[in-house]
Amino acid sequence: MARLLSGWPGRARDAASDERGFGVPMALFVALIVFALGATWAQIGVHDATLSVHERGWEQAVNAAEAGVNAAMSQLTLDPDYAGTSGVLAGDTGEWITTVEPIATSDPSDKRRKIVATGYAPSQTAANVEVRKLEAEVDLETIDGFDYGLFAGDGTVTGSNHMTVNGDVYSTHGIALQNNSDVNGHVVTPAYVTTSNNSLITGDIRAGGNVTINDSQTTIQGSVFSGGSAIINGHVVGSVQAAGSVTVGGAVDGTVAPNSPPPEVRVEGLPTFTWDAANYSPTPTTWSNATAFYADWSTKALANLPFNGHHKINDTAALNLDMKWKMDADVTIVTDGKVTLSREIVNATAGILNLVVITTSTSGIEFTNNVTIPDSIHVLLFAPNGSVDFRNLKHFAGAVYGKSIDVDQNFTLTFARPAAPGFSWTSARAVHHRVVVRVLREIAV
Repeated sequence: MARLLSGWPGRARDAASDERGFGVPMALFVALIVFALGATWAQIGVHDATLSVHERGWEQAVNAAEAGVNAAMSQLTLDPDYAGTSGVLAGDTGEWITTVEPIATSDPSDKRRKIVATGYAPSQTAANVEVRKLEAEVDLETIDGFDYGLFAGDGTVTGSNHMTVNGDVYSTHGIALQNNSDVNGHVVTPAYVTTSNNSLITGDIRAGGNVTINDSQTTIQGSVFSGGSAIINGHVVGSVQAAGSVTVGGAVDGTVAPNSPPPEVRVEGLPTFTWDAANYSPTPTTWSNATAFYADWSTKALANLPFNGHHKINDTAALNLDMKWKMDADVTIVTDGKVTLSREIVNATAGILNLVVITTSTSGIEFTNNVTIPDSIHVLLFAPNGSVDFRNLKHFAGAVYGKSIDVDQNFTLTFARPAAPGFSWTSARAVHHRVVVRVLREIAV
C-alpha cells in the first residue's frame, strides 16, 4: 500500500505531460477554419461569376443598341421617312428596337433626324435581361448619284503595281489592292477588302464582309467598318468597327469596337445607258459594221486630222483603236463588240472635251501599251456586261464602270464626270442621302 501511495505523485506527473488527447480538438479547429474559408471563397466565386454575367450582358445590350442605330442609318440612306423597326443580333445574343423621328417636326424640308435605339441582352423577355439605350442625331445629306472613279457592278476590283485612284472605289464582289495601290477617297463594297504591300487609302474602308490589312506599311487615314471580321496589320488613323472580331497587329489611333455591326453596305446597281440619236448634236453617225467605222477613224488618224462626233456601231466585231489620234470635239463610240485602246489621244483644243466609250460586249474594254490621255479629255468607259482591263502605263481623268475591273502597271485615274447623254449617273436603287452623325450618346433607360 505504501508503494502504491508513494506512486501517485509520479502518475500525476505522467498524466499532466501526456498530449495524446490534444490533437483531436486541434484538428476540429483547423477543419472549422478551412470550412469557413471555403464558404467565403465560394461566395466570392459566385459573386464574381454573377458580376461577370452582368457585365457581359451589359456589353451585349449596348452592342444591340449600336446595331439598332447602325441599321436605322442604313435605312435612312434609302428612305428619309424611315421610322424605325426591331432586330436581333447574330447568335441571338441581343435584340433592339429603334424609333426615328424628325428633329424639326414643323419643317418637312429639314433633313435632321433623331434615332433612339434600345438594346436588350440576351432578349426582351429574359429573366435576367440587361437594357441600354443610345440616342443619335444625324443629318441627311442629299447626293446626286455616282461619285465613284472605279465601279464594278457584278464583279471585283483588282488593283496592283502602282495604281492610283483620285476618287472613290466600289465593287459588288470585293476589292483587292496590292503593290503600292493608293486610293485618295473611300473604298466601298458589300463584300471583302484586302490590302497589301504599301497601300494608302485616305478615306474610309466600308465593307459588308471581312477587311484584311496585311502589310505593316499600309495606312488607312480614315476608319475601317467591317460587316465581318477585321485584321489590322497596318496603321489605321481613325477607328475600327466590326460585326465580328478585330485583330490588331499594327496600330489603330482611334477606338476598336469588335462585335459591333456597322451600317450595312448596300449593293449598288450599275448606271444605265440608253442610246437615243436625238440626244446628240451634231446628229450621230450609224455604222453597219466595225470595219467601216475603223476605216473612217484610221484615215483621219494617219493624216493627223482630228476625229470627232457621235457614233453607233451595229456590230459585235472587235474594234481596235491602235494609232495615235486627236480630238477637236466630243466623241461618243457605242458598239456591241470589244473595244481596245492602245495609243495616245490628244486634245487639239484648249478646252475640255468628252470621250465616251460604251460596249455591250461580254469581252468589255481593254487598254494596252502606254496610253496617256490629257486631263482636259474627260473619259467615260462603260462595259456593263464585261471587264475593263488596264495594262501598262495609263493616265487620264474620268470614270470607269464595268462588270469587273482589273488594273495593273502604273495606272492613274482622277475622277471626273464626263457629259454623256443617255447615261444615268444615279444608282438603279436610287440612293438619295448620306447619313452624317452629329451626336451619339447613351441615355437613361
